[in-house]
Amino acid sequence: ELYEWNGNGRSVSRVVVSIDEQRARFYDGNEQIGWTTIASGISKHPTPVGHFDILEKVENKKSNLYGKILNKNGKVAKSNAKMGADKVPPGGRFDGAKMPYFMRLTYDGIGMHAGPIPRPGKPASHGCIRMPKQLAPILYKHVTTGTPVTIHGKGPNYGNYAERQRIARAKQQLARELRAEEEAAAAAAAKAEETVTGVAHATMPGENDQPNIQPAAVAGAEATNESHVEALPATAEPGPSPVEAEPSTREAKPQ
Repeated sequence: ELYEWNGNGRSVSRVVVSIDEQRARFYDGNEQIGWTTIASGISKHPTPVGHFDILEKVENKKSNLYGKILNKNGKVAKSNAKMGADKVPPGGRFDGAKMPYFMRLTYDGIGMHAGPIPRPGKPASHGCIRMPKQLAPILYKHVTTGTPVTIHGKGPNYGNYAERQRIARAKQQLARELRAEEEAAAAAAAKAEETVTGVAHATMPGENDQPNIQPAAVAGAEATNESHVEALPATAEPGPSPVEAEPSTREAKPQ
């Protein structure tokens, strides 16, 4: 018996994988709702240990690193091939290994997926955690991106990989937000400058905006002023003062 599942209708809140036991256990809170035999990485390609989150789910995934090489007739030329390391014959192609129900744990290719377990209890993969083909789709359905996965035992220690990825994603998100704010501020400044420049051009007088005073109008205005001066009455010659002009009414007194 390679697995047991008692979690229908329940979400898996965490997964615990033991490299030493070659077994994974599934929990809903503190209650174990299933387990499975696994096949982890062989010594040349060990499975890392540490704390991980499921980063993505891909139902029909193929490896872009490991697989088989086919010749031009579609026959297998090399069954256990590595992209870039093994030569593809003319007319042939590389066919990546199938990794159905892939649940990614790291960005360097480690994940959980359905795969062969040729010697139950013994490592057999290139680093991924293989599960029986009957169990993998069940687990795939009951986990989400972000479900924690703890792997312990012998293997390269990735530490708290999940936390590092969360910090990295937060920094990337902050950088995107700052970049968006800077771009918005630059666009607003450019628009404001364009508006000010437009207003300045609209209000600044140019050569064609000067008052258009015709010479004839100026001459007419000068003529009008001269006519007003000539029409003024001439100033009378000074005459006797009012006292001098008044006739004398005083009688002469006898001497």
